Amino acid sequence: MKISCKQFELELKHPFSISKFTRTSTPLMLLKLQYEGVTGYGEASMVPYMGESYESANAFLKLVDWSKFKHPFNFKEIIAYLDSLAPGQPAIKAAIDIALNDINGKILNKPCYE
Repeated sequence: MKISCKQFELELKHPFSISKFTRTSTPLMLLKLQYEGVTGYGEASMVPYMGESYESANAFLKLVDWSKFKHPFNFKEIIAYLDSLAPGQPAIKAAIDIALNDINGKILNKPCYE
């Protein structure tokens, strides 16, 4: 499996406020996971109050050894492995999970909910 990512800044239509701050944009990371010619996409929203950033997501991705997995279908094993690498990091882990499910759906020609 081959992984790449691209960083974006999503401008919000309306400012988003919580008790401590207001923001007008959200940093996003689009993750692209390729397996035998099939591409799956996932998205990580790096909202500041979750403590994730482009830097932390990229550092986490560098820890992942994709050669441990022959195929992207063993979700439980892959997610358990990701969780063992570092605590937290829910956004980038979710992006990987979404990309794996996208690949699975494309290979099986079925939507993810089936």
